[in-house]
Amino acid sequence: MSNPRIKIYNGAGTSGINAQIFKERFADFGFTSTFITAQEIKDPQNRWEDTTDILAVGGGSAGDFLEAVGEFDGAVRIKNFVEHHGGTYLGICSAAYLGAAMIKFDGHQVKKRRPGLGFFNGVARGGLDDLMGRPYTGNSDSAAIIKLLHHDCQTTYPTLYWGGPKFLLPSANKNITPLAWYSHEKVKEPYLMALRADVGTRGGRAFLIGHHIETSHHNIAKYVKNSLVTGGAGQQALHCLKNYAPHQFDNSFALLLQDMGLTCPQPKQQPNILLKQPA
Repeated sequence: MSNPRIKIYNGAGTSGINAQIFKERFADFGFTSTFITAQEIKDPQNRWEDTTDILAVGGGSAGDFLEAVGEFDGAVRIKNFVEHHGGTYLGICSAAYLGAAMIKFDGHQVKKRRPGLGFFNGVARGGLDDLMGRPYTGNSDSAAIIKLLHHDCQTTYPTLYWGGPKFLLPSANKNITPLAWYSHEKVKEPYLMALRADVGTRGGRAFLIGHHIETSHHNIAKYVKNSLVTGGAGQQALHCLKNYAPHQFDNSFALLLQDMGLTCPQPKQQPNILLKQPA
């Protein structure tokens, strides 16, 4: 797909800065996008499904997002967009939780269990204390730079983690393609951190990404500083940035576009994009 019609959710349940970062990131790679609000998603007179190829939803609060779009109107339309219209859902962090059949989230003095949209028959579980070094608070003390392994290319890339899920799959889940894993000596077995779910019979797909792959080296600093807590606990993520070159974060987003089957137009600033090696 060379010229996808991309709509980025901008409203309650996601931060304004996150939606803008998402838009800028697509633009870095030559893709145009527009914002869509909760009211536009649930408005029965607005047939956004007919003019959208990809619906992208960034991080924030899954509960606030569902409340804004409506669990029985907007959320149902999003599921139908993928399952019956053959659309693509791209969910980052909190929006990745939504793609699972069941959401299990544990944070600082917070414990939530609720059904998701059910793009795959499994569990989205977080926040992952062992990645953050502490229970999730929502502030920058929960932010961390981690390295993931791309499933297909077998190359590693750095990314921002901030309370998103790992995915737990039943053994018989044939509609799932793993995309990225977290593996470290401090975890007993690798965590599945990103996946593609094939949904319905019309080519619908859900890309569920438990980390902030949409962030660049530059805007991670802006994003984290926007939520810095007293005492500078979030400085750890900013300090880790010094270990990576900007193009390494460009490569991670390029790999996602590749996984989505998107043909990248000429970017405004040509990144050092990693391409899949022929078998």
